[in-house]
Amino acid sequence: MSERFKPVRDDQIAALVALWDRAGMTRPWNPAADDIARLRAQPAAEGWAGARGVIKLMLVVRDTNQGVIGFYERLGYSDAGVRVMPHWLTPERARAYEAGHA
Repeated sequence: MSERFKPVRDDQIAALVALWDRAGMTRPWNPAADDIARLRAQPAAEGWAGARGVIKLMLVVRDTNQGVIGFYERLGYSDAGVRVMPHWLTPERARAYEAGHA
C-alpha cells in the first residue's frame, strides 16, 4: 500500500486541527497548531542538523498514538525504549497537563 502525503497549506491548518480533535489526537497542554508547525519544519531541520554533524534526532510520541508511531517508523525512526518525564516551565500548560491526567 502506498501512501501519498501533500504539504499542509496555511488555509488547511484549522481543518486539520479539527480532524485531530475529532480523532482524539489532541491534548490541551500540547496545542495542535504548534505540532503542525514543527511537522512542516521537520525535513528542513533534519537536513540542517545532518549538515552540521548531528548524528541523532529524538522524537516524542505518545504510546497511544500507534498511527503516528507507524508513520515515523516508516521514515526510519525507531523505539529507543526510553521514558519521557516532563517538567513544565509554563504554569498554564502544566495545569492543562495535570487536568488531563487526573
